Parts: sequence; structure tokens; C-alpha cells
Amino acid sequence: MHYAEPEVEDIYGTLTGNKDLYSLAEPLFATYFEPKKNVELEIFNFRRMQQEPSENMDVFVTRLRKQATRCDFTKNNQEIKLQISQGCKSSAFRRACLRDNLTLEKMLENTRGAEAANPYAESIEQSGRQTTNALKISRYGKQQTERNGNKKKCRDCGSQWPHADNACPGKKK
Repeated sequence: MHYAEPEVEDIYGTLTGNKDLYSLAEPLFATYFEPKKNVELEIFNFRRMQQEPSENMDVFVTRLRKQATRCDFTKNNQEIKLQISQGCKSSAFRRACLRDNLTLEKMLENTRGAEAANPYAESIEQSGRQTTNALKISRYGKQQTERNGNKKKCRDCGSQWPHADNACPGKKK
């Protein structure tokens, strides 16, 4: 204590408890200087947490777990599960959470599978849309066209469609 500033000695004089030795006084100082925790504010912050658009569920749950330790919940997993169903970015997953009575571990297992499958499903859906848009039939049902930017090709002759003189050289007469 001799090396401490006079302000520390003043604080030392106000501490209650056994402070005969520095080793006994050290926890008293830690308690004095430790920031006070506002549990209501921490719970408020926990309830406001939302999954970020670029964030996967594991990262979101890690943030929730970290914040839950500040909230003094008696059942952390239950509170995290409720916050996942309120703050997740997927409305389909939210509905599944509310519909099924799943444990937190099962919820995380399901979302990992869904997050792993989403890029493949989107790729399949995108290729299906491209195939559908590639070939179109005109309103008369006679010419089938393929879109390449703004150019259309005639299915019979392969030249630009519609033909200037409305006569296709590849069409049988």
C-alpha cells in the first residue's frame, strides 16, 4: 500500500472486511472497482438482438450466449431458444421453431442443415429459371425464340427474328 497513490489509501480506509494483508484486501478492491452490472439493461439488449443478414446461425447463437451470461437467466438455453425464434432472419425457420417443440441443439442442427443446403437449392432454382426463360413461343405460336440480350433468333433458320419481310427462309412452304 505504500506504493499506491493517496486516493487508493483513502479507498482502502473505506473498505469493510478483513484487510490486514494486501492479499485479503485485493478482492475488496476488485469488488470496489468492478463495474456495476445493470441486469435490466442487459436483458433489454438481449431481447433486441437480431440475426444479421450476412450472419449464420452459429455466429448469432454465439452472440446470444455471450449476452445471456450478462443477464443472469436461470435457463440460458430456453431464453436463447426464444430469442432465436424472435430474431432469426428466416421466416420459414421461425415458423418451424414455433410449430415444433425442439430443443436448442435440435434447432441448431436443423438450421445448419438448411444453411448448408441453401446454396445448392438456390443454384438449382436459378438454373431452372434460366432454362425456362431460354425458350419462348411467340403469341402466334409459330416462331420459337431464344433470348440473347435483346436479340432474338428464329428457331427455323437461326437468323434474327422477326424477319424484315415476315418470310422465313428456313420454313417449309
